[in-house]
Amino acid sequence: MLHNLHPEQVGMLDKLPDDKHVFLLTRHSIRELSETDAVSYKLPLTPEGVELARCWGKTLKRPLHCVYSSPVARCVDTASHMLDGAEHGADIKMDMILTEPGCFVQDIIKAGPVFLAEGPLGFLNKHINEAIEGTISAAEGTARLFRLMIDNIGPSGQLSLFVTHDTVLATVVYYLFGEKCLTQAHWPWMMEGAFIWFDENKVHWLWRGKYATKMLPVYEHQDNN
Repeated sequence: MLHNLHPEQVGMLDKLPDDKHVFLLTRHSIRELSETDAVSYKLPLTPEGVELARCWGKTLKRPLHCVYSSPVARCVDTASHMLDGAEHGADIKMDMILTEPGCFVQDIIKAGPVFLAEGPLGFLNKHINEAIEGTISAAEGTARLFRLMIDNIGPSGQLSLFVTHDTVLATVVYYLFGEKCLTQAHWPWMMEGAFIWFDENKVHWLWRGKYATKMLPVYEHQDNN
């Protein structure tokens, strides 16, 4: 079943630092296909997606510390099945930051029409290159998500799981890499994720087998909730 993961995914487990608490920011597992360009939140995992989440959870080599998920059912179910595979009974905490487009949107009434008109890839390309009304920058949105992670850092050698959607994962990863023009080849696979850890004022990450690091972005806006 792990053959459905990105080819670099499993190999990254051997590259994680033993002396850090690591976060896995992952897209949900395989879901049913959408009949339209607008993907419904109601689309569930397929049986194949359920089994993939369980197998991937079982493969993780670290004890789990905490689990956060988008409230969308396929993300919560992904987290639940990964926990089953890992034989771990952690509670799943839901946070709207992990929804789509999540931590980058301040006003969905203003940003939503652009998202619907452009589609996920078009919206992301606009967002990482220019201001979209109703959003905060990719840097600030990423910092907002990182703040949630840093507030939940656990013991070294353990792992925390954050289950989200393709747009959130792609924006974080490609903002960090400094990409300016994304194509479909950049797009996260279902059940693909980035491993992230922190060291003083730096963030480190692994994505598709590639390691990189940079200074932590800063989040300055006040949340409404």
